[in-house]
Amino acid sequence: MWKQTSPTTFEHERSIFEQLYFLTQGIFGEPAPWTLFTNVKIRHRDCLSGDQLVASLRNAWAQVRAKEPQIAARHGETTKIVDVLEGDALEKFLSETFVVCRDKTPDDMFRDCVSRPYMTLFYFPASQELALHANHSFVDGRGSLFFWDTFFSVLANPEETPVTPDIVKKALPPCVDRILGVPESSSSRAEECARKIIAGGITDNPVSIPARDPTAPPKGFLRRQIKLGPEISSKIFDVCKQRGITVTAAVHVAFGLAIQEHQLQKEGKAGDVWAGFTNLDARKFFGDEYSDQLRRVACHFIISPFHVHIDPKAYDKSTADLSDYYRTTLDHPFAEGLREALPAALPVYLKAMAEGASFTKTPWITALGVIENFMGRSFGPWEVDDFWLANCIANPILQLLLWTWRGQVVLGVAYNETFFDGDVLEGILKRSGGVLLQSLGVEE
Repeated sequence: MWKQTSPTTFEHERSIFEQLYFLTQGIFGEPAPWTLFTNVKIRHRDCLSGDQLVASLRNAWAQVRAKEPQIAARHGETTKIVDVLEGDALEKFLSETFVVCRDKTPDDMFRDCVSRPYMTLFYFPASQELALHANHSFVDGRGSLFFWDTFFSVLANPEETPVTPDIVKKALPPCVDRILGVPESSSSRAEECARKIIAGGITDNPVSIPARDPTAPPKGFLRRQIKLGPEISSKIFDVCKQRGITVTAAVHVAFGLAIQEHQLQKEGKAGDVWAGFTNLDARKFFGDEYSDQLRRVACHFIISPFHVHIDPKAYDKSTADLSDYYRTTLDHPFAEGLREALPAALPVYLKAMAEGASFTKTPWITALGVIENFMGRSFGPWEVDDFWLANCIANPILQLLLWTWRGQVVLGVAYNETFFDGDVLEGILKRSGGVLLQSLGVEE
């Protein structure tokens, strides 16, 4: 439960996954792994002047705190803290967290992302883009879509109402652990379940993309993406529907096959299993009593192990199996005991990472679904023309991304320039698209 520790301050103990990402916070001003970066390209139909546009964006950033106060959250020693700011304190917060970047692009800012105490909104006048950068403990991928939707709704309907403690108190997000019924403390049963869950994301023969020098120090954060055309994407949707498989599963296995081909070419041998952990939006498991929390800007996700066979001859079976997994998730055998395991999972997970478990080499996949199901494209005079999301990756590992935007399937990758070549990775994205079309029998 949130506690009001002063007239203008609220505190809450971190959830299990908030704690995990709090550990990545590091030193402010220095690069930190797994922070979230999402940007949108915007357009105002009435062509506001530069100063008017900046003022409107800044005001919306200040006002959105009333609906989603976690955008102004920070971390304490054991809690996350929301301060209700006003006067000079609010001006200081806005000057630090709303930044106009006149000489940099979103790619420039992404490459050099550093740890920050608060979520930060960047505006790039030259390209008419906005970017949100946040420690993952404050918001997950789905939550970032809800942020954009809420932000643009406020932008299109500006208010001057003061953001007061009473308003903020009513809008503070509940703890996801409590909503899901996660036990409050660990136990021998939790430890047993945690070892089983973590083992489910490990294999002896993983598909992976070899890093150039895994022991070298990380440098810049980079990202690439490709878009499949609307006509091709429409055919993909139709075939997946006919076959009773999810688009996410179809692309996931295609990613695996393209990676397997690259691994074989690079090393002369390749893995045949993709095992790891998938990010699950926990909101879909909320009970009816939490229906008003389904669009929260918060870190409301959990992870669950998966294990899928990667073989060109087994594409249909692998996609069917993975589709079943994505549809059932917490009820799937892979996730058995997951809720019980969570209080003990973090140390088991970190130990496996330190020991070089296979999931530290296999790409992580982030699937956001159809973006417009969670975030609008038109808000009064404001239009959102494009969208991108990626995490800052500091390890010799990849994040593969998938979403649909404006009827187009988008395949993306986030990586660190020390460990991977961007042109090679873009080639793997293109090969993944080719494998997807070939496996589904879709003609270009």
